[in-house]
Formats: sequence, C-alpha cells, structure tokens
Amino acid sequence: MASRCQEAATRPNNQAVIQAADTHNSLATRAALEATQVPVELIHHHHNNPAIRALEAAIHHNSLVIRAVMEATSHRLLSNRAILVAATQVVLAVILVVLEDILVAVMDLMYQKQNRPPQNPVLRPYQPFNPNDDAQKLYKAMKGFGTDETTLIDILCRRTSQQRQEIAVAYKSSVGKDLLKNLESELRGNVEMLFRALMLTPAYLEAYDLNEAIQGIGTKESTVIDIICTKGSNAEMHALKNAYRQLFHKDMEHDLRGDVSGYFQRFLVSLMAANRSEGGADYGRAAQQARELYQAGEKQMGTNEVTFNRIFATESYPQLCAIFDEYKKLTGHDIEKAIKTEMSGDVERAFLAVAQVARSPAGYFAQRLHETMAGAGTHDRALVRNVVLRSEIDMMDVKVEFQRRYGKTLESFVRSDCSGDYKRGLLCLVGDLNWR
Repeated sequence: MASRCQEAATRPNNQAVIQAADTHNSLATRAALEATQVPVELIHHHHNNPAIRALEAAIHHNSLVIRAVMEATSHRLLSNRAILVAATQVVLAVILVVLEDILVAVMDLMYQKQNRPPQNPVLRPYQPFNPNDDAQKLYKAMKGFGTDETTLIDILCRRTSQQRQEIAVAYKSSVGKDLLKNLESELRGNVEMLFRALMLTPAYLEAYDLNEAIQGIGTKESTVIDIICTKGSNAEMHALKNAYRQLFHKDMEHDLRGDVSGYFQRFLVSLMAANRSEGGADYGRAAQQARELYQAGEKQMGTNEVTFNRIFATESYPQLCAIFDEYKKLTGHDIEKAIKTEMSGDVERAFLAVAQVARSPAGYFAQRLHETMAGAGTHDRALVRNVVLRSEIDMMDVKVEFQRRYGKTLESFVRSDCSGDYKRGLLCLVGDLNWR
C-alpha cells in the first residue's frame, strides 16, 4: 500500500491530497499513541469492565475495516484518492472510538477508587510468605502428644484468608491430611471455633453462621441482620448465596423465607436480590427521596414500608448517605429517629443496620463487638465472626471507634471477657502486639 501511495504522489493532481492526508494522519497517529497509553492498572484490574470490552471490540472492528481496505487496494479495486480518503476515515474512526472508550474506562476506575470504602486492616499479606514452610511448622505443632497453640496462633492469626488457603493446600500436599480436620481434632471449645473460622473463606464463614442461625427452634435474628444487612456490594451478596448453595445444597432465600416473616422477611428478600445501585451520590434525587421517606413515615399515620424497603434495599451507600443528609435538613433530625419511631423489633434493627453501615461500617461493627461482650456472658460465635472478618477490612478503624464510644480499648474488653488460647488468638487478630 505504501508503494502505491508513493507512486500516486508523483502525480500532480494527487500531491496536495497526499500532503494533507499525511499531515492529518500524523496528528491522528500521535493522538492514537497518546490515547492508548492506558495505565497498566486499568487493563489488569478492569479486564471485565464493559468499557474495556467495548474498546477491544472497537479495535477489532476497525482492524477488520483496515484489512478490508488493504485487500481492496491489493486488488486495485480502489483509486489512489479513494484509498487515502478511506484510510483517513478508518484512522479517525479508530481514534474516536478508542478515545471515547478509554475515557469511559478511566472515569470508571476513578469512580471506583473514590467510592471504595477505606481499607484499614490489622491483617495484611504476610511477607516473606512461604506456605510450605508454614505447613511444616503447623504439622510439627500438632504432631505427637499435645499441641503447640502458640505456633498455631503465630501463623494462622497473622496470615490473610488467601494465605491461609494456600497453607491448607500445601499442608494437604506435603502431609497428606486436611489442615482443618487436624485443627478440629487437636482443639476444643471456643479456640476450635476460632481456628475453624480462620480456615474458611469469608463467604463460607458467613454462610455457615447464617445456616446455624436459622436451624432448629427459633432464629438468631442478630446474626441474620449482621450478615444480610451489611453487604455494600452486589458481588458480596452473590458470593454469600453461592457459598450457601455449595455448602448446604439449598437456596439461601428459600431457607430464610421459611424462618422469618412479615416486613422483616420482605426487607431481607429485597436485600438478597442483590440489586443495589453502585453509583455515586445524586443530591438532587436525594432531596426528592428524602421527601418520599418523610411522606411515607412521619408525615402520615402509619408507615408505608414499601417506600422504605425500595430505597434502603436498592440505593448505593453514597446515595443513602446523601438521602440521610437531606432528610435531616428536611426534618431537623436523623433518619435513625424516624426508623425508631416508625418501626419496631427486627424490622427496626434491620433498617438501622443498613443506615449505620452506609454511614460508618467501623461504627456499626464497633457497636456489635461491644454487644457481644457487654453484660453477662459472651456471644462467642458473633465475636469470632466479626473479629475474623473485620481484621482484613477495617479493624484499625473499628478499634478507634470502639474506644471513642465506650471509653475503653477493644483489647481490654477481650482480655477481661475471654481466656486462654482463645483470648490470645483474638488479641493477635485485633492487632495487640502483646498477645503472647
């Protein structure tokens, strides 16, 4: 094609066209090169992003167009002038599509970074990490008479969930035994429950606890609320439902429907539909939605739960926070007061949980950890679940919020409420350097 263009350039009537095309396409080429300098992070972390898929499709489509033009040229089906016009149009089309889709993808990346909840965990990937070495140390700690619980804590309470899964694979490969079963045979009581929770993935841990909460006589509604009402993304809810189905060969929604009733059931079903918007805040729409909530609740006799249900179950956390801000402007008090006035029992607690998690996940889980240890007795299963899960998400923030609210450290509560290796394991997970 290049030789034919050079040949055409020797003809006076085509010279101006070619010079203009050369200038145009050099600028277009430069723009394309600059536009396609997409951050590696964007490609690696967003290979399933619709914008990236559209970009790839556009490039593929236009590469076919270019190929068609080249084939037509090789068969002398196009005049030199038509070739230049067609080639210029193809280049421009590619640039426009690429620029548009890159812009969409970059904006999507920026939005997700801005709206991602702040991560401030105690547990971060342990380095240097060698799952085979860890597996051998664990084997020696459980070999023979007695168990070296300090080694178990030092390894499993200081590795992330992903690293613990790798250790389990290495343990089975080298020792020929299941690590979780070995732990269960060596440990008893609350410390066994703690290490079982550590060896499950987050979704499996919640699925087990949810199933336990709804089995038998009565329902542990606080567990159901902790697990169902705290999912900020649709992906988390889908992961939980899939884990439940894999573990129990049942449908999670079906099991919950059979165990709860009324508006509490309806709200849980709406949450399990995993249809929550994941966009940012629209304050114009938030003001209208705040008025809807006011009219559905405090402004009238009785409560239109459907309006509350729809907004609380489908709007993103940033949008809910905007609605709550607008509600306070409208009424002079927080949305929590309206919920407490208009609702009661499990329904009230479920809506309050969503409102609290939308505003401050750390605040919600600080409250829940306090409730598990305050008063007579300890709700150990909830304590273990929330410590294990939040240790990799925002435990540092939870600890700050805990001390701000209750005037004592989370560590001090664990020390006074728990004992033995169970206490030491929990202290390690919440970041107490003196856990030994």
